Amino acid sequence: MRILDRYLLREFIIPLCYCLAAFFLVYIIYDLSAHLDDYVEYRIPLMEMGRYYAIQLPMVMVQLIPLSILLAIVYCLGMLTRHNEITAMRASGMSIYRIMTPFVAMGICFTALLFYLNEEFAPAAYAKSERLIEERVRGQEETFSKRRFPFTEKPEDFTSSQKDSLSMNALELGRNMAFYPPDSDIYGRKLVDLHYKIALPFVAIAIVLIAVPLAMRASRGGAAGSAGVSIALGISYYAVLMLSLALGRGGHLPAWLASWFPNILFATMGGVLIYKAR
Repeated sequence: MRILDRYLLREFIIPLCYCLAAFFLVYIIYDLSAHLDDYVEYRIPLMEMGRYYAIQLPMVMVQLIPLSILLAIVYCLGMLTRHNEITAMRASGMSIYRIMTPFVAMGICFTALLFYLNEEFAPAAYAKSERLIEERVRGQEETFSKRRFPFTEKPEDFTSSQKDSLSMNALELGRNMAFYPPDSDIYGRKLVDLHYKIALPFVAIAIVLIAVPLAMRASRGGAAGSAGVSIALGISYYAVLMLSLALGRGGHLPAWLASWFPNILFATMGGVLIYKAR
């Protein structure tokens, strides 16, 4: 790894860690304010509350990492541009493709990390947090009806038919879909959820592709301009995502397109901006 790559990665990783910590703290404060009455009424111990948020950490990180990548890239490249470091790199003959190489590499790494978290930890975190709330706050325990089936599937396959899509990984969700007719509404919604579980990690690459050229363009607006670009871009992505998923679950878009459209759209926009900035 060249000295320049290490320097760019250092300038990126430091604000990334700050963003992750700040966003998770904001999430905890928001969730505490929303459920504080329940915690007080049921006298939930502080240790139990801490355990609840620790359990939720993998699931929350899946949602926070893309936003943190976006803000960190915009801040990092914005500062480098304002200090004329990007100008010096371009004057020395470096192309925008070379400058963004370490960021793309990090985007690929975070895609792998998001896929791993979303498959191995997030479903279990969701199920455990829901179970903890049921047991400690509402005093209810999760139960599953026991039925006999003349099939060869495993017992956990049948109990998973009552689970929420968030509490299953892609493999479990695929098996769960076998319980429903392919032409049913619930099958269509679960198919969208399945494609979304696969598409979600690739948001890291899409964010990198559009954040790099936008950060260089918005740097003249200062820190406020960089923050504004990050917020506007983040809101735009999630607005498109929510609309696309709603259309897919309503049967107005193919399941794969509903899940992949935001990534395709923003990656394409990023590619156009990169081409113009080269």
